[in-house]
Amino acid sequence: MLDQDQVLDEFYQRLPENQQVIALVLRELIHETLPEVKEKISWGSPFFNGKRNICYLWVPSKKNPNNAGELGICFNYAPDIEHGGYLDMADRTRYGCHYFNSAEEIDVEALRDILLKAWAR
Repeated sequence: MLDQDQVLDEFYQRLPENQQVIALVLRELIHETLPEVKEKISWGSPFFNGKRNICYLWVPSKKNPNNAGELGICFNYAPDIEHGGYLDMADRTRYGCHYFNSAEEIDVEALRDILLKAWAR
């Protein structure tokens, strides 16, 4: 049986290269910004938790034509976080996401700000 670190490593290793690069940049940003965050696989995706669920990384289904990118970061209770429209709520009431097609699209400062607000919530 794999331990949680092995399960996480396996998740990131099996991603296609472009998604892997995006996911690893986001993962590093999350851990740098929130050093006390805990990471675990839940529902097949990496979730980052403090006192509560902060965010998770999501690989959208290629079958859905509404997908906006290769990989997304989604925040729990997004309506309670001031994010300046950075997160797309779509039809959701609780989770807001931002999708990326490349690591170069990641706005580090905007995400760092949202992460800190989500952690403090």
